[in-house]
Amino acid sequence: MRVRAVGAAVAAWCAVAASASGQLTESQVLVVYDSRVPDSLAVAEYYAGSAKVPGGAGGVVGARPRVMVVNLANLPGAGVAPAVPDITYTQFINQFRDPLRNYLVSNNLAESVRCIVLTKGIPHRVQDITTAGLGDDPGSAGTALGARMLTYCSVDSELTLLHQNLSTGTGSQVGTFAAGLVRNPYHRITQPIGGYPMRYIRSAKSFVDAVGFGNGVIWSAASSLNQSQRLTPGDFYMVCRLDGNSVSDVKASIDRAQGPYFNTETAGIVLDEGASNGVADIPNSELDNSDTSPPSGLWAGDDYELTRDGLLADGRFAPGNVRYNAAGGAANFIVGPLVSFGGGIVFGAPLVLIASEGANHVGGVPGTAGTQYATSFNYAPGAVFNTIESYNGRALGGLGQVPGIPQQQAADFIQAGGTFAIGHVWEPFAFTLADNAVLVPAFHLGRLTWAEAAYSAIPCLSWQHVVLGDPLARAQRSRDDRDSDGQVTIDDLYYWSESPFDLNRSGAANGVDRGLMEDSLRGGEGAVLQGSQRN
Repeated sequence: MRVRAVGAAVAAWCAVAASASGQLTESQVLVVYDSRVPDSLAVAEYYAGSAKVPGGAGGVVGARPRVMVVNLANLPGAGVAPAVPDITYTQFINQFRDPLRNYLVSNNLAESVRCIVLTKGIPHRVQDITTAGLGDDPGSAGTALGARMLTYCSVDSELTLLHQNLSTGTGSQVGTFAAGLVRNPYHRITQPIGGYPMRYIRSAKSFVDAVGFGNGVIWSAASSLNQSQRLTPGDFYMVCRLDGNSVSDVKASIDRAQGPYFNTETAGIVLDEGASNGVADIPNSELDNSDTSPPSGLWAGDDYELTRDGLLADGRFAPGNVRYNAAGGAANFIVGPLVSFGGGIVFGAPLVLIASEGANHVGGVPGTAGTQYATSFNYAPGAVFNTIESYNGRALGGLGQVPGIPQQQAADFIQAGGTFAIGHVWEPFAFTLADNAVLVPAFHLGRLTWAEAAYSAIPCLSWQHVVLGDPLARAQRSRDDRDSDGQVTIDDLYYWSESPFDLNRSGAANGVDRGLMEDSLRGGEGAVLQGSQRN
């Protein structure tokens, strides 16, 4: 073992890193399962271990044995047995929100849990209060949104504001804050969630209409309110889901989420839109670049182009493997080598991100690619699915496709070897989609956990999103691993200091590269330390 001279700069950085906590930990995660639902029990046991989840296979250590768990079967009136994918808003309140709220409060966990994890078999959709199935009809949903009377949502997204009584708030036209959506206070935040205090998470928030957009569609908490009434990053729960087509699919995705390590020389990234000008510009008719009129305030920019430009500027992923497409038409739709659709652009690199318009690709797709393109690619462990498809999260719980609107399903991506996904269970409208331009810097290039990165990319809550995958996963990159030991630790910064390396492929090793190393280490070192505590 070599003895390294620690320079003043490295020593100073170590002191900062040692105190820069705030990253999501196992002790801040609450896994919710229902022992009456075999799939839910099996997934919870595999994730948290048999010691925490009895009654299953037994002898399972668990991927994250330090998380907390709660069994809905043990909470009076909680859960839906047998499991169903859709529930009414009344069922959501009485059988999910209120029992979980009471559990958190009575066990003094309301201000320490940061992330709630739902397991396969727990319902994922809440029906509209007035019109069942409304969210499966885009035209009627658009009319309801314009009339400020849209209340359908995902179970997951509604639980993010678990302590708020959204269905009884005083909205101006529809009568409740559950109509429309709530701006996500963590949107575009680059810091770990733990840095934001939770002392007011149980306080009722005073929501107001988004300026210029009209009553009852987009809600936020005005900054002029007193502190307890504001909605801050510490006032919501990140809600993730361990789900897929089968229990074996979910278990495999959990395995792939344990320490994802991206080979930056071979990993591929697909950003596939159609009929685009290829330039990051103001909102226009492109699906990745649309906003409402008047502007919603949720728009983060021309997403696919900004993501491409950010990856190329960062330089750690090989530029040739960042595959951006601006052209429409079936011949220009990007597909993988594992399934032949009779056309399209074949890209064989193992993907760490698939962002596509899917069946919405302007000019069409080749053959059956609209519902199967994600199954055609090779995937690296840690691969992410975030696409422009209204119903890509619908089919969980065996629900299947919307009749007449077939789209690629996130669950099929997980089955094909994917690890993480952001999906939609009802019509979300393009201006509410998660931003790859925020997600990629936070997760693929940054130091946030999957839950933190996903929620920093999602612009709104009380809406249609589901976040699939282990919330605690944190990606590392081979280009940052200077000693090639398979993990990014302080040793890599020592190696870089002794032998500076051009991480960003700029042609020179300089302070920019050192900054990339230090930023990666803040996440990587935390992940290694957390792992050592389990062993």
